[in-house]
Amino acid sequence: MIYVITVVAESSIQEVIYPAVKRGVEERGKKGFNRFRLVLLAPSPDELRSPAEQAFIDTGYKNEKTHLHVVNESDVEGF
Repeated sequence: MIYVITVVAESSIQEVIYPAVKRGVEERGKKGFNRFRLVLLAPSPDELRSPAEQAFIDTGYKNEKTHLHVVNESDVEGF
């Protein structure tokens, strides 16, 4: 299961990551999926990667079946 969310500023990272990961992990379990990936699309992914990774760790959900990816929004079509 993959959630894709656009994030523009570091200030919104905390507001986005915890609820998205919590909901994604719950939905993954209910639907019987093996993995959950949260993909953050950002105009400047290098600037947001470190705070996003820390916020992801802080959720307490980081493990071998829950993943975070921060990618450049221009690399993904249709979002």
